[in-house]
Amino acid sequence: MLTGERVLVDHGVVRAVETAPAAGKDPVRIHSMAVGEHFYVVPDKALPFVGRQLDLALFDVLAPPAALQVEWAAGATPHDIPGLDLATGRLTDPAAFGAGAAGVKEIRPVGAAEPTADPQYPIATLTVRGLDKLGAKAISGGVSITNAEDVQRFSSLQSFVDGQVSFSVPVGHYSLEVSITTYDADGVYQGDALLFYPELAVTGTEMTVTADAATATTVVPVPATPNPSGLEQMQATYSRLSAAGNDSTTAIMMIGGSPSLSVTPTDPVALGDVRWYTYFRLTSPADAYLYDLVFPADGAVPADFAEKVPASGLATLDATYAAEGDTSRISTYRTSFQPWEQFPIRFASTAVAPLRRTEYVSAVPGVGWIGSAVARPDEFNGSAQSPMVEYRPGQRTTDRYFAAPGVPGVDRTTLRSLPCPACRQSDQLLLDLQPRTDAGGHAVRLTTSETAKIKTEFRVYADEALAADGTDPVGRIAIPADATQLRLELDSSASASWLTTADRVQTAWSWRTTPPGGSLPAGRTCADPCAFLPLVFADYGIAVDTANAVPAGVATPLSVTLRRQAFDPTPVTEHLTLDVSADDGATWRPLPVASAGGGRFTATVTPAAGYLSLRIHATDPAGATLDQTVIRAVRVAA
Repeated sequence: MLTGERVLVDHGVVRAVETAPAAGKDPVRIHSMAVGEHFYVVPDKALPFVGRQLDLALFDVLAPPAALQVEWAAGATPHDIPGLDLATGRLTDPAAFGAGAAGVKEIRPVGAAEPTADPQYPIATLTVRGLDKLGAKAISGGVSITNAEDVQRFSSLQSFVDGQVSFSVPVGHYSLEVSITTYDADGVYQGDALLFYPELAVTGTEMTVTADAATATTVVPVPATPNPSGLEQMQATYSRLSAAGNDSTTAIMMIGGSPSLSVTPTDPVALGDVRWYTYFRLTSPADAYLYDLVFPADGAVPADFAEKVPASGLATLDATYAAEGDTSRISTYRTSFQPWEQFPIRFASTAVAPLRRTEYVSAVPGVGWIGSAVARPDEFNGSAQSPMVEYRPGQRTTDRYFAAPGVPGVDRTTLRSLPCPACRQSDQLLLDLQPRTDAGGHAVRLTTSETAKIKTEFRVYADEALAADGTDPVGRIAIPADATQLRLELDSSASASWLTTADRVQTAWSWRTTPPGGSLPAGRTCADPCAFLPLVFADYGIAVDTANAVPAGVATPLSVTLRRQAFDPTPVTEHLTLDVSADDGATWRPLPVASAGGGRFTATVTPAAGYLSLRIHATDPAGATLDQTVIRAVRVAA
């Protein structure tokens, strides 16, 4: 980002912000605003310049700027701008920038056109004056504003300057979220306030609103947990659904320090709707457990907040984070999704792997969770992401990150409708395969970096003729209309000091094909006519430790479970052969397997020290096949 923080965006979905927590009482703050296809993430230190010297578009993490351009005020002489590196697009010193930006009219992404005024509605000037809790002009904070008739008509985010901010807006109804941070005369943090005006009627040509933080008397408490815990981060999210049906969602995220938050409750609105939730991550001193808690409310910002969370409202996850080399720093985060939410975001927490800990999660009907971990936070590499899951109160389950072996897969989410990851539409294949999915069901995204060399290749054959190839099995692939037999091959290799298992994986699917003539289930989207590709995916169950190793010379149970992509009702195979290798695939020996039904097969292997490689061949009742070879599937410890 412009200010140095890193935001993880995977396939267009924002996941986490990595930043250093603050010491003392004053937390680090991040403001976010999601409008349409834009998602703005603004660190508090940059907020004073947004909408003035800095264009809000510089903070759209879904369309990050490649470079910056400066527009100078009339009569100003272009010069170097202190605290800003135009070549790298980095705001290196906000204080120096603020003091030395004289003559700068606006800095915006290269290629962005200068805004022009073309009003389609009568325009009014709306001024918001901010007062902190001590009655002084607000010096820290800002205003998020959106049109309640239609958020596309007007939405903006700007900070206070000398205690106020003004907007030129079309006449109509507006939703305002005003954030004000109070410091005493010595600069000591006193607390944060959020004030809401969910349906403000703006008429005439000028209007002024005074937002007094002292009126935000409803305190948002940090909930007490069944086990002792301390606050790591908190978030308050406010979403305003407009009468036109689209929404604007704003959030303030705070990490570190001792944040204190108070709000003004709201009444139900006549235009559209209001949605709200608070999120907390609380941790234990020795990282033995943590809590991810969410408290949603629909229709209004509530007047009462939970002061404690009962154990009966939580799900319990026995989580492990594997590390195949020495101990290493990792990042972890868990994102909640309200039914209406598209762009939730969290801070990334720091942990040390290998790690076992208990993680407690709010089990709220309709709320989905995606758990994530990053193996190499310094380069944001090895991002492991779970499917979206809704937990039940009292549920106990496992959550295994980076567990070996890693093999191809697809998104297993069933809580929301998603585009089909492997389908045929007319004479095209639609693919969105995950080249590496760990044994815990997390999609692991690996990229070539200073510490890793990653290679992925795929090929599609139609009646033995090459139809397409590439390096990422995502997108549309044209096939001959009269093709009867298809084959998809996916090869991957990974070489890294921090990754030793599944260093080579070869997978091939073959099946008979005809043009589709039907529709998909509601859980997967694809324009008619469309049909699932009858691909079979393998899950390997072997009791590795947190170093992804099994003991040498010990009889070890091994299972292979074959499954289809979610919502595909095609029966899975009841035929599987399994071979194992102790010399990286130079030689193989067959291993007897027993069918346990439902596509699950079991075996027992007694491996020698080094690595255990696996090879399977499966055929389904319709003649489709799966061939998969995993070199160095797991480590074998002497």
